[in-house]
Amino acid sequence: MPDLNRRQFLIAAATTAAVISLPILQAQAQETPTTHPAGKVLDVGPLKSFDKDGITDKWSKPKQGGFFVLRENGKLYACTSKCTHRGATISNEGTELVCHQHDSHFSLDGTVTSGPAQRSLPRYAISVDDNGHVLVDKSKQFTEVQWTDPASFVTIPAA
Repeated sequence: MPDLNRRQFLIAAATTAAVISLPILQAQAQETPTTHPAGKVLDVGPLKSFDKDGITDKWSKPKQGGFFVLRENGKLYACTSKCTHRGATISNEGTELVCHQHDSHFSLDGTVTSGPAQRSLPRYAISVDDNGHVLVDKSKQFTEVQWTDPASFVTIPAA
């Protein structure tokens, strides 16, 4: 095997690193919502993928988007996964959302069930585009008194 000069070695090393990293980067891309051209608007997939009531928490970590998508009583909405008490990341515990940092509990619709948190989880604007994909706009927030605003939820068509 011929000796490699410095440039050839660096090119070979970079190529090897890229090939090894590709499966990891592809897996992360599938978990991260796609940013829409508008900036903070995130495409979280087709509406048909939210076919059952419950919570989808694959975007709950800050690097993945920092929100939950919830379907309940014929409506789909997105709420922050950041606790309103001190901003820690909330986790999905099946029947409730829990902030383990100071033990605040929230119902699945985002209302406080036990503190120290005093405010419900804000919701983000949510819509469905012409391709049937759900878009979450994190630049628009709705407090609990604004949850009746049509931009804060998507009505799921009856089957």
